Amino acid sequence: MTKGLLTRLLRDTSGGAIMEYALVLALFALACSAAFLNIAQNANTAYNAGTTGMTGVQQSPPPTVVP
Repeated sequence: MTKGLLTRLLRDTSGGAIMEYALVLALFALACSAAFLNIAQNANTAYNAGTTGMTGVQQSPPPTVVP
């Protein structure tokens, strides 16, 4: 009985489509993750470049009001 069940499971191809969809979904998730990491690194680089250029900038004093 176990041998017949194992043979049937090995020959059964009815779940092939769901496996293909699962593999495509996994590949899509991996591509989205890589793209997100790339975008995050670029945003971090741009932010750091902007803040580095502002190290010498100081706040100007408030204007004096002459009566």
